[in-house]
Amino acid sequence: MHSAKMTAEMMPWAGPVIYGHVHTRATFTAKRWGLLKPYGVTCGMLALPAQEYTQGRPTTWEQGVAEFSLDPATSGLCDAVTLRIHDGRMIGLDGRIYTA
Repeated sequence: MHSAKMTAEMMPWAGPVIYGHVHTRATFTAKRWGLLKPYGVTCGMLALPAQEYTQGRPTTWEQGVAEFSLDPATSGLCDAVTLRIHDGRMIGLDGRIYTA
């Protein structure tokens, strides 16, 4: 079971848990009654995916970040979107290209 799924299914409240350090990007929404559901978001990492200790083995690791938005007029409307970084470049939600 991947980390975002495990996190969302363990949460007793509705809303997101956003975190990194698991090296992959993933989003998972748990089954619950009501309109707001708990969901987990893993945003990737900023380190280079090819690390010496992987000894050339393939991994699912990818570079990425998360953009988090919150509606201050409500007590629970929020969202998170993960953005992939590829070869030092990322397309933002505004359509702009960002480079490292």
